Amino acid sequence: MKNLLLNYFKPYRGLPKEVYVIFVARVINAMGVFVFPLLMILMKQELNMSPKESGFVMMIGGFIFTFSSLIGGKFA
Repeated sequence: MKNLLLNYFKPYRGLPKEVYVIFVARVINAMGVFVFPLLMILMKQELNMSPKESGFVMMIGGFIFTFSSLIGGKFA
């Protein structure tokens, strides 16, 4: 098992530091996106919002997330 893992990660050794930084940033970003489905469940159960209302809030959040990602990419 250990050999299999080492062989899997072997091509990624020796890459520039920037690649690893981008990888870590993408992992953190992906964990942040997980908040949307969790928030949808909380709005529906705890705040007693209808599926239509909570879906609308999530849609607005998705649009804001998309545009802020584009703007952040431009700044970077």
